[in-house]
Amino acid sequence: MSAFTPKPKIIILSLASAFSTLTVANIIETSAQPEQYQELDTVVVSGKRTNDQKGADDVYYKNVSNSYVGKEYLERYRVQSAGDVLKGLNGVYNMNTRTAGGAITPNIRGITGKGRIPVTLDGTEQTVDVWLNNYGVGDRNYLDPALFRSIAVEKSPALTRGVKSGVGGAMSIRTIEPADIIPEGRNWGIEVKTEFSGNTVAQKNDLRPFLGRDYRTLSPIGATADGTPGMADVLTGYTGKPSPTALLLDEGIADTKFSGGKSHTNFKDDRQLMLSAAFKTDITDGLAAYSHRQKGNYYAGKRGYQSYLNNPIYGADACYDQYPDKSQREKDILCKSSASLVPNMAILFRPGEEIMNSHTDTKTLLLKNNWYLPGNQKISLQYMDNKIGFGEINPLITAWILGFSEQSLNDPAQQAPGIGTKIDSKTYKIGYEWKPQDNKWIDFQADMWRVKTDSNRHQSGGPVVGVTTPDMDYDIWYWCNIRKRQSPGLRTESCEDAMTWNAYGSARTHEEVLRMIEDTPDKIARRLAQYDENNRAITDRWMGHTGGYYAITPADKNVMTDQTNHLGRLMNLAELKQKLNQERYYIEHPDRIIIPGARQRTDVVRNGFNLSNRFRLSDKLSLTLAADYQRETLEERTDIANSADLMNTFGVLTRMAALGGPQSAKKREWGANLVFDWKPTSRLNIQAGVRYQNFKGRNIELARQRAARNPWYQYGLGSDSYVTGLMMPYYELADEEDIASQRRMEQLYDPDRIGGQVEEYQRLNRRFKEKNGYDYRPGDTFVSGTRLYSKADGSLFQSYQADKNNGVLYVLRRKQIIPMVAGKFDHGKVQITPEMYRERVNNPQGKSGSYRRYIPGSHIYMTDPVREEMERMANENQIPSKEDNNQVLKYGSDYNRTAWIRHQFGEADRWRMPQEQRAHSWAPMLSVSYDLADNHRLFARYARMSRFPSLYELTAATGSGGLYGSETVAEYSLKPEKSTNWEVGYNFNFAPHFAKLRQGDIRLTYYSNKIKNQIDTSNMDGGMIQYDKAISKGLELQSRLDSGRFFASFGGTYRLKHMVCDKGIAFKFDYYLQRVPECLEGGFGLSRFFQSLQPKYSLTLDVGTRFFNEKLELGMRAIHHSKAERKNYDKLIADGAGQVYERNGKPYGWHAATLLDAYARYRIGKHIDLNFGVTNLANRYYLDPMSSTPVPGPGRTVTFGIKGRF
Repeated sequence: MSAFTPKPKIIILSLASAFSTLTVANIIETSAQPEQYQELDTVVVSGKRTNDQKGADDVYYKNVSNSYVGKEYLERYRVQSAGDVLKGLNGVYNMNTRTAGGAITPNIRGITGKGRIPVTLDGTEQTVDVWLNNYGVGDRNYLDPALFRSIAVEKSPALTRGVKSGVGGAMSIRTIEPADIIPEGRNWGIEVKTEFSGNTVAQKNDLRPFLGRDYRTLSPIGATADGTPGMADVLTGYTGKPSPTALLLDEGIADTKFSGGKSHTNFKDDRQLMLSAAFKTDITDGLAAYSHRQKGNYYAGKRGYQSYLNNPIYGADACYDQYPDKSQREKDILCKSSASLVPNMAILFRPGEEIMNSHTDTKTLLLKNNWYLPGNQKISLQYMDNKIGFGEINPLITAWILGFSEQSLNDPAQQAPGIGTKIDSKTYKIGYEWKPQDNKWIDFQADMWRVKTDSNRHQSGGPVVGVTTPDMDYDIWYWCNIRKRQSPGLRTESCEDAMTWNAYGSARTHEEVLRMIEDTPDKIARRLAQYDENNRAITDRWMGHTGGYYAITPADKNVMTDQTNHLGRLMNLAELKQKLNQERYYIEHPDRIIIPGARQRTDVVRNGFNLSNRFRLSDKLSLTLAADYQRETLEERTDIANSADLMNTFGVLTRMAALGGPQSAKKREWGANLVFDWKPTSRLNIQAGVRYQNFKGRNIELARQRAARNPWYQYGLGSDSYVTGLMMPYYELADEEDIASQRRMEQLYDPDRIGGQVEEYQRLNRRFKEKNGYDYRPGDTFVSGTRLYSKADGSLFQSYQADKNNGVLYVLRRKQIIPMVAGKFDHGKVQITPEMYRERVNNPQGKSGSYRRYIPGSHIYMTDPVREEMERMANENQIPSKEDNNQVLKYGSDYNRTAWIRHQFGEADRWRMPQEQRAHSWAPMLSVSYDLADNHRLFARYARMSRFPSLYELTAATGSGGLYGSETVAEYSLKPEKSTNWEVGYNFNFAPHFAKLRQGDIRLTYYSNKIKNQIDTSNMDGGMIQYDKAISKGLELQSRLDSGRFFASFGGTYRLKHMVCDKGIAFKFDYYLQRVPECLEGGFGLSRFFQSLQPKYSLTLDVGTRFFNEKLELGMRAIHHSKAERKNYDKLIADGAGQVYERNGKPYGWHAATLLDAYARYRIGKHIDLNFGVTNLANRYYLDPMSSTPVPGPGRTVTFGIKGRF
């Protein structure tokens, strides 16, 4: 008899079924008891639903799929990271929850991104763009969940009054109101809420306290300034001042603790206090609330960590080396399978260990004041000040450390310390409402608001901390005397010998060194004199004098010296002067103060207003007119850090952050809505409307820098041309004209003829060039490769190798040009399709056998079997030759290789100012619901919506073509995204069938969302293109019941399809054979859409019970998601087209997981609530879906709190 193995989804479904059955059975039993009747007087009872009751009911009765959680639900479960607040919302996830604990980035049905799902807080938009290193740019909403009173989510576009909607839906967050604080029957109230949680430890690894200190004075954790050395920007000139040199901190800075058994009882490192006071009178009410949460680093869970160990290592050299006899494709199948996308993160983030940089510190002040004026008018004033600090886990550094650790398990991997992010966000809002009684023409609402967000992050890719001028003597002393290891600066010299000449050689303790480190003017002068004397022989010889800074001229790069750099390579004169200038700067400006090297400062300001009025045209028909306006300005400043390592790693990364990331820009959007709501019968409701949107935007930073002639911002970064298309050569079976003309030209060709070939030869050559795109190549060689010969067995030979009497002739055609439009290829211009490469011709050219009509162009030897050969030729042509088509023709080589078609541009083109982009659109909406019976409702809706480019997308499309090796393309404008949405659903209210049931609903929805012209990344430097379309389809189930004693809800989401389609992009990855499908599940590997693929299915179950006249409430939540599935991935790897997924930031896979949370709340009298909760009850070690950084979530966490109302 086999043992039963419980599955998470079976457990959830069984719990839901059993709980619901028991509850309903109890209700039926109660209903079936004999009833006694007594005639009573008629009593009229009237009531009004609370906002939370209305929001919860809308989930089942609103004509758009939606989710809602109110204040009571938000207070049930602890929020570790801000994104955890979205748990429990069916079909809604948060992106990168653990990467930044203070931010929310919603994902609805696999759709995410700025403007696709606008997040509003009390009607104000909060989203900002952020740089995520190798994952490009993401969007974040820096918010404090402590002050939330509700979250309402619409899962597709709608024209709901007061809701800002996008192509993927909307998220509307409301903060607490005076009515939430003031007890019933009172005119003032005070609420005090405290909360304490375990499973945390105070952050001790944040490097921010080191800033501004002399690195030589650090203790007990010390540092040396001999990490990656800094250098100046070689493109914009040299003054002697370099970028900071990276600090090497003692290894103890990265020590992390294990949770042990005491972490669950340590409540001092995660604590929250919220104070709220409110009042009301006949004409006004007001609220003042202050929240402060200070939370240390959390500990990871322990159960199930084995799933994140010993997975195949993606693309590891060691894996490829194990299979020397296998083909490249076979190696890819073994070493790049989808299993290798699951990270071995337990190597770096060990189970039960502290997760560095997961801390948060949030302080929020909220002020509200409402005035109630005659005529049913209301004026609302609001101010909110958010100061959020949190640790960020850098995706690039984490991937680098993890990748190294996966292949070298000798030493335990160490997490990377960092500098926490600081956010300062201020929101101002004034609102006005006017709704006169008995006036069907006026129901007016208006808001004017401003949001200003300043962020200070340290994620550009430079050294986290560094110093401008290292003290080399101190660094050597510290290595030899404190670290007890050989200094990297000594090379072959011993520590004993170094101490004889070291300035601190006589010191034996760190305290003695501190008394010797003062840099006086006399000391500096003596060092400069000694430095000049030591280098006199070199400087007199190469510069002609000694002393001062040496001017660098363009000609210096052409003069080689006999001096070597730190890598042992000979330097040219410019490099020698640069080295001497930098060394002199170090001595002359002894700045040992620790400074940040990866800082990014972003200021975002949004100003907007919105207004609307509802006209009640009749009892059955109303009309709502609305308008909104918004202006957004972004100012981004990134510190550039150049480094003297071989690849200038810091320079590359920080330049990518500055040029590929958000740049200073501004945009303006406004829109207007017209919506009819018609109820022609008691069962039928029809809503119809239309929205108009208008947009304009401009890249301010690019215009500013081009006006200043900054070479980093010139069009193409120094390229002399941009790509307009691709030449795709191919071989075709020669026809009779080809054979006759080539035979004749070979006869006529005279290599010794002066003044050109005879007239007949020239005439034949003109015809040949007209047909094939190049001049005839007599005696064709391997270099040019313009003719091939094939035997009957399919083997191919170059012209100079072939047995021409026994083979058929193929001629190279160079007339197939695929134009590039708006950053991608126009696939429709392909002349020779993949099917044509499979065409066969019988007995051509008088030779027996069956031969291919067309063969892809190639430059490799032709000796493999036919099928493999075709694929090899196609793969070889994936990367066009570095020379453009004109160069190929000029030098007569690589004729058979793909080549770029380019357009030359002049000096004026390099500094052309970016044009202001403008666009507008119309979007209709139609929704119909019909009550089949009193408790059965069908609904269907059709909606379209447009989205304009975000500020980042605007700058990426008009900015830095040619960044770090990518090809420069013509600058282009982005078109609006346009979504088309369908929803069909059924709702059943079964509560009336059971007398004791307060609530009982079930809703089933089918959805389909198609977004045309989707804007997304196209390559590793963050360039933007527009994909043809993105398609998302699925099913959703939402249900609830509440009998008073028992309550439960169950939700599920099942994804039917989540595809991104683009013929031009698919063509880019496989020019000739086109094995990459037009549509890929999740999207192409280089797109952010690929990162947003939700689990195939998700289940959410909430159950609870109430006791003691509902004073005690107990409940539990179970959330289950399936594992990451990518059907296309392994198939394309097997087909040899896996390059479609090659990218710098790979998507991480995750395993299926079930998380259990529990809570208890006990109310003591009218004033005190005691709260207790446990999140991750099973202490699971898990990875959140759609994480760009492989970081486990928090382990089991115990929380208790007290809320008092007075």
